Amino acid sequence: RDAQESRGLGDVYKRQLIPDHAAATFLARQGAHLVLADGILAAKNGDLKAPVGTYELAIACYFHSVPFYAVLHADDIDLTAENGSVFGQEEGDPAAVTEGLDCGQAQGWTPAYDVVPAFLITGMITDRGIACAPYEETLEEQVKHAPRKMIVHFDA
Repeated sequence: RDAQESRGLGDVYKRQLIPDHAAATFLARQGAHLVLADGILAAKNGDLKAPVGTYELAIACYFHSVPFYAVLHADDIDLTAENGSVFGQEEGDPAAVTEGLDCGQAQGWTPAYDVVPAFLITGMITDRGIACAPYEETLEEQVKHAPRKMIVHFDA
């Protein structure tokens, strides 16, 4: 999905498509200027509810000193949620893990989403600007006072 969305950028930006499980090795061997990740919901303190795999990517970025930015709409910032613990720990469909595999009696497990702690996040890019730590102040500013900015879509 991300590679398709970036097609509209032309050749201005270097893009490389890798599988999720290779991200840490890629950062170790080749590095990156920064990493952008999709966010689902942000808490007041900057903790982020995100698609599965985002937490591991944030840890790899932190370890390799690569800036990690979450991208989400300012409407997806919940100032009533003190921190990521309010997002819960829902589990995904275990059949999604074992589907098409001969696993015998093995059971699958997957979370429904990740919760990324704020200290792993360099900043949050929203339609109202970029928020950085201390998130309690900058996220509130974006939600309550900052004007919306135009979002560019790269749909084909």
